[in-house]
Amino acid sequence: MNDLNSLVNSLSKTEQLRFIDFQKKKNKRKDDKNLLLFKLLLDNNLKDSKSIIQKLYHNKNSNAAYHTLRNRLQKSLLSFITQDVIIYDNQEDIHLIGKLVAARKLLQNGLYDFGVNILKSIEEIAIQEYNFTILNEIYITKIQHAHNLKTIVLENVIEKYENNKRHCLLEEQLNIVYASVRKKLNDLIYRGEHFIFSEVIENYLETNHIDIKKLNLKSLYQLIKLAESSAETTKNFNQTIPFIENSYKAASQHKLNSKNIHYHIMINYILANCYFRIKQFSTALHYLNTMHEFMLEDHKRYYKQFQLKYFNLKALINCYTQSLNKAIDIANQQLNKKHPITESKLNLHLSLITYLILKEDYREANKTFQKLQHSDNWYLKKTNQEWIIKKNIIELIIQIELNNTDVVDYKLINFKRKYFQYLKTNERSHIILFVNAVQQHYFNNEDTLFINTIAPFFNSQDLTEKDIFIISFYSWLKAKVHKKNTYDTLIKLIQNKHN
Repeated sequence: MNDLNSLVNSLSKTEQLRFIDFQKKKNKRKDDKNLLLFKLLLDNNLKDSKSIIQKLYHNKNSNAAYHTLRNRLQKSLLSFITQDVIIYDNQEDIHLIGKLVAARKLLQNGLYDFGVNILKSIEEIAIQEYNFTILNEIYITKIQHAHNLKTIVLENVIEKYENNKRHCLLEEQLNIVYASVRKKLNDLIYRGEHFIFSEVIENYLETNHIDIKKLNLKSLYQLIKLAESSAETTKNFNQTIPFIENSYKAASQHKLNSKNIHYHIMINYILANCYFRIKQFSTALHYLNTMHEFMLEDHKRYYKQFQLKYFNLKALINCYTQSLNKAIDIANQQLNKKHPITESKLNLHLSLITYLILKEDYREANKTFQKLQHSDNWYLKKTNQEWIIKKNIIELIIQIELNNTDVVDYKLINFKRKYFQYLKTNERSHIILFVNAVQQHYFNNEDTLFINTIAPFFNSQDLTEKDIFIISFYSWLKAKVHKKNTYDTLIKLIQNKHN
């Protein structure tokens, strides 16, 4: 049942509704149970097959019928996903292909002027979107009909065709580079080996004779995204930023148009986030402001899509540059607006709770935390394991400050059971030490683990690349041990490490 569960849970809320409509049209009988099974699988409270069979058939002797029903639903889901992707995820491609087919039909029927005009319009769009496959078909069509097209210079079309073939080949080479680099990085991380991302990627680019300066904006963005992903995994932003900056310079040479604004927005966001992660807040703010300028382009076409990312990072920069109340205001203003539950919104929500803890407003922090009403498994589908761990640590801190001893005891046991093994295998032992030190401080009123292990670890470390949330949690514990203000402790810690 796991494969079917994964398939069902991969659908967004909108896709779930579309599937229900799709299946209703497909069902020939009113008593067909496939939609009931679909809805039962969406119910997180039903964990095993027996419970679902009982709901479906009201007896325990229907395993065969259930297995058959499950297979039918799986086939139907796969059919829906195939159709849905074609219709909703490739609308622009389908639109261009449709126009291309229409242009060919017109040319075949001798309506050359109409056909050429359509080819010209879709060529402009395909160039802006770096759609080399469509461009290839456009140029082949022009070459085939060049003898009937007075406005077409065959030599020019052939030259465009040859140039486009080179772009197609380059794109194929880059896809091989992306896959090879990801595989290499995963292998190095798995073996626990140290590596410098720029050296790995530049070696692959050189081997494949790829010059960054000659790449289109889409390809540059994909390289920058790959670099960011590596830095996020290894927490090594300092060594990755020079490569991103070099790629950014090449990206800046590309003329802005309505089809590439989102690449400029995302590239500037990645750089802002990377500099924020190494605590270079003024540089981060520079790139964030540039990102905002691009968000305002083309009548704010992409503003809604990126506003939560923008405001979350803006609030974070304010928080860690002695403007805590402003950070809280920014986060509250955005969360009070209607936004779908996305990773960006959940990141902002978690950030706000952290700000309230730093302000030592624990009741408001708890009130804000209570709005996260879903299970960890539900949030895991929206975010990642790191977010879940931070969420659980934040809840632990709040319950400690509210002095809910039984809840704290339960949360500690649960956290150790669910996440300690993950933390051990992913080189996050400092979080294990932190949780144990919190337990010792709260239940035993003792701080030997903090004094002898946690404090020396943080004092000896370069905090430049340490996760800002982990530094915040450490500042909270340090403030409790030394009976100091939490936010003052945090700001002093950050400033001391940069002086």
